[in-house]
Amino acid sequence: MEPAGNSRRCRPGTRLARAQYPGGADDARAAPASEGAANRPARVIRFCPECRGRVQPSFHFCPYCGGSLPAGDAPEDRGSREELAEAAADGPGLKKREAHLCQGDQRKKAKCSTPGPSPPPSPSKSLESFKEQTSPGLPGKGKGRSPRQKQKPVREALPEAWGKFKVLTDIKGQGWRLGSPVLTWENGPTLFEAMSVSDSETALSKQRFSLKLDFKNGRLFHEQNFFQRAVKPKEVEKWKKSHFLPFLAIPTCISFGLHLGDYRFMVFPDLGRSLQAVLDERPGHVLSEKTAFHILLRLVDALEFIHHNEYVHGNVSTENIFVHPDTPSQVTLAGYSCVFRYCPGNKHVAYVERKRTPHQGTLEFISLDLHKGIDPSRRSDMQALGYCLLKWLYGALPWTSQLSDTLAVMRNKERFMNNVAELMRQSCGQRKPPEALKTYLNAAMALQYEEKPNYGMLETVLMAALKELRVEPYDSISLLTV
Repeated sequence: MEPAGNSRRCRPGTRLARAQYPGGADDARAAPASEGAANRPARVIRFCPECRGRVQPSFHFCPYCGGSLPAGDAPEDRGSREELAEAAADGPGLKKREAHLCQGDQRKKAKCSTPGPSPPPSPSKSLESFKEQTSPGLPGKGKGRSPRQKQKPVREALPEAWGKFKVLTDIKGQGWRLGSPVLTWENGPTLFEAMSVSDSETALSKQRFSLKLDFKNGRLFHEQNFFQRAVKPKEVEKWKKSHFLPFLAIPTCISFGLHLGDYRFMVFPDLGRSLQAVLDERPGHVLSEKTAFHILLRLVDALEFIHHNEYVHGNVSTENIFVHPDTPSQVTLAGYSCVFRYCPGNKHVAYVERKRTPHQGTLEFISLDLHKGIDPSRRSDMQALGYCLLKWLYGALPWTSQLSDTLAVMRNKERFMNNVAELMRQSCGQRKPPEALKTYLNAAMALQYEEKPNYGMLETVLMAALKELRVEPYDSISLLTV
């Protein structure tokens, strides 16, 4: 036995090394010091560092806030940890070496966060360069200005800019031929007419579709994630049967894909025309009570399904509501680029002001919560739909003439939040508002942030109003200009 005076104290980690190398201490000392760290699995990102939303390890962008997610452990990070582990055995020099390594890590992070020079534009990215010149910023790309500020119209240049994108191929290998542009959302995707490409002339190749096209890292990513997660066809059919609905005002995503590695697209059945385009052509830009309540009932059905699946639409507006001349009974709520998961894991998000960019969405219709930079909840959708209903019936809202002044619009909505009677008086003028409108607005404006709307009560009131107008709830909608 070795004398006690010659025995040495075991350094940290020696016991682990001997367990891994049964040959003894000499074998353990001969093993590489970094082998344990190298065999350690890479760090897995499961929560967004910005909004703390739960994400999958395969995600590159957060489906809630749209921010880029950090990658797993980088090799240099592992090396730094290994050096710190070795330094733990050095006793007095630990603090100095650890401080030195921490400073190095900070310098590396600062270096990585500094944007490098932009590469020269390539022919495949001419459209991206064009949109960057005509807009103040794109989602996820800081330009010194808010990416959600209003951008200049780009519709006039779209046919020329997208001319070379004749055919887009989805993940199934199906080709889609672009037609005329239908609508361009501000800081968002563009909606095109489309036809399927087929080797032979079949019924499918003659059918019309709607195709939404955006940058790969744009807000269309949120919409794709929403449809894959919450709008599964089997779940939609199950919901319709359980609620005795002949149809649901939510489009079906036929397919999706990437084009040239830089552009994301989604394909839907032909959505038809936006309700805003219909209103623009009608005398007075208004709808009849029968038509307005018909549309409202279908949208309440759709929002109930969306909210049941832990999401909110986030931007209910007349531009995101579509009607089709061939199916006058069908209304479609589209435009899910601002969709938000308000209740992940059955836990409602907290009420926090200025958590996101204020005034995000269509300024005329967004709720007061979005004006304040609060994450949207169910009441945001219901209140925005109430503003839409007033606009449909009377042609304008009290703040319609002040849309150039964002703060003035916000102050008006704040003033009318607790005075629904005055809101209706200023909107309706000398006309008597229908009881169904009063009931809906009072219920929507009284909702608390986390409160669940009483969808059943609203549907009952709307059905009764339609019955008084001598129409069935799911009859064809009378839009003379469609």
